[in-house]
Formats: sequence, structure tokens, C-alpha cells
Amino acid sequence: MATWDLNRFVKTLAYFGTIPIVSSIDWLQHLLGSRPDPTVHFNFTNMTVILLIGANSSIGQQVMLLLQQAGYAVRTSSSGDAETIDSDVSAIVCCTDADHDQPSIDTAQVRTSQRLFDFRQPSTEIGEVWGALDDVVMGGVSQSSLTFASASALFSGVVSIDNSGGFASVRTRNFEPAIDLSDFTGIELRVKGDGARYKFMLRSETRWDGIAYCASFDTIANEWTTITIPFTDLIPVFRAKTVREAGAIDASQVRSMQLMLSKFEYDGALNPHFTPGFFQLQVESIAAYCFKTPLILVSSTGIVLPDSSPGAIALRLKEVIKEIPAYRLSANQPFYDQ
Repeated sequence: MATWDLNRFVKTLAYFGTIPIVSSIDWLQHLLGSRPDPTVHFNFTNMTVILLIGANSSIGQQVMLLLQQAGYAVRTSSSGDAETIDSDVSAIVCCTDADHDQPSIDTAQVRTSQRLFDFRQPSTEIGEVWGALDDVVMGGVSQSSLTFASASALFSGVVSIDNSGGFASVRTRNFEPAIDLSDFTGIELRVKGDGARYKFMLRSETRWDGIAYCASFDTIANEWTTITIPFTDLIPVFRAKTVREAGAIDASQVRSMQLMLSKFEYDGALNPHFTPGFFQLQVESIAAYCFKTPLILVSSTGIVLPDSSPGAIALRLKEVIKEIPAYRLSANQPFYDQ
């Protein structure tokens, strides 16, 4: 039987604030290797990049000029027909006139993302908010760490099944205040793994040992992969057992994040891509992503509904137009930005 490390156990509990007396004494926190109450500032700034659909039309060329004169960066797409456009934009402008086919504005989608942790250029505060949380808390001997090098974070270590252990992880301290991700669809990870299956977790409560919302993801050895995890796919778990009655995660109150390599999946099932020993997972970024549909419609001839699926399309446009007007642009009428 491997020797359990009491000192590392105490340091882990102190780091995550589970020992109130220790957590309240600054010098003792420094002695244990951490800064008291670190915070990470998430700057959800309004981006100034506009996606212009229908830029080749005469009306699109006018709008392009006006946007550029107003100081916006503009990305263009000739059509939004039934496609998903990957872009970090703050607004979408769809232009149409009598000389060009109208883009299918009902089906065009733009995927946007907001980086929460950009490990390509990690700040000091990022390093202080992430810490190892291994099976030492239950008598195990696995060890891991999160280090920064080569424009990424490296989650690595040795996972052992000795002493009935079998997991290694890194977790953030609780965010204060909580992060509001309710306007987003899910989480996006940019990772390069070793072929193992890992877990990503979110928590919407402050309790140390509460319910986590979890998703497993596979990696390809030595290849960068973008992992997308919709909030709707997250499974509520407590100590690797599903808690279906917990309901969906409250994305407006995200308190912490966690990356894990575990011997187990859920409810006693084994991880099919787990091997004890050394592991490593490079992480370039953790972001929140969402899909946006065109919100600003600009026309010189009026908006005409497409012929396909008229009932559903008319309803969708009607719902959008309730909040976002369709603006008409002429030589004597200014462009309205909303």
C-alpha cells in the first residue's frame, strides 16, 4: 500500500478554503503556498466586429462604407444560406436589394465565443485561482498540477489506483462574484491530449463537496482538438453518481470549473480510455460560446420571406422583428445602428 500524504491533504483543503480558521489567516495561507482570496476578472467587453452578410450587393457596399466610417471592423459573407459561420462578432447585419438574391436570413447562424481563461498569455491571478484537487482527499496517492508553458496550460501528473484512489484534477477556487453565462450555449475547450478520456465540470453552488455538472470528452494523442460542451449535455453528479433530480445547471451562477482524469465515468462505470500512470493534457483556452442569428436587416426593397417552410419562417422572423426593426436604407436616409 502506498503512503498517504497528510501534509498534501491539509494543503489541499486549505487552498480551497475548506478549513475556515486557516483560510482566514493570511500569513498561514502564504505559508501553505497560496494567496488569500484570489480573484479572476472576467471582462465581458462589447466587441466591435460586425459580420456583414450580402456585402456584394449595392446596399451592402453602402453599409460597408458606413460601418467602416463609424470605426467598426467588418467581416463579410456573401450569403448566410443554411450555414454556420464561425466568427467573434458583436452584431450581424444582413443586406439585400433587388439586384441580388436575398440571403436565407432565417437559417444563417454565427458562432461567437468569449474566452474565460486564455492560457496562451496567462496572468498571475490565473495561476493563483487554479489548484490541484487529487484523490489525496479520499486517501489516494495520485498527484497533478497545472503549469504554464508553450502558450498553454499543462494539466499533468501521475494517477494511481493505490489506496482505492483513481483520480487527479485541477479546479478553480470559487468565483466571487459568480460568472453569468446565461447568454451562452455552452463551454468550448481547446486541448491537446494523450488519448485519454477526461472530464470537465462546472459548479453553480459554493459548497466544497456539492453537486458538479459534468461532461466527459475524448482526446486524440498529440493533436489539438476543439471540444464543445452544451450546457444541456452537462450531467449533475455527486461523487461520480448522477443526481437527476438536481435539474439543469444555473448558468447565471457559475462558481467554479474543474478538469479531471478519473478511473470512473458515472454510477460505477469504468472509464474506457483510462490507464494508470503519467498523463498530460494541454489546454490553450476555456471559452463560453453561443449562436447568434441575424438581428439587423437592411433592405432597399423591403423584406421578402423565403418560399420554403413559410409558416415556421414567418413566425421566426415575426418574433425577431418584434424586437429588432428591419431598416430601409436609401441615399437620403441614414444607417441606424442598434
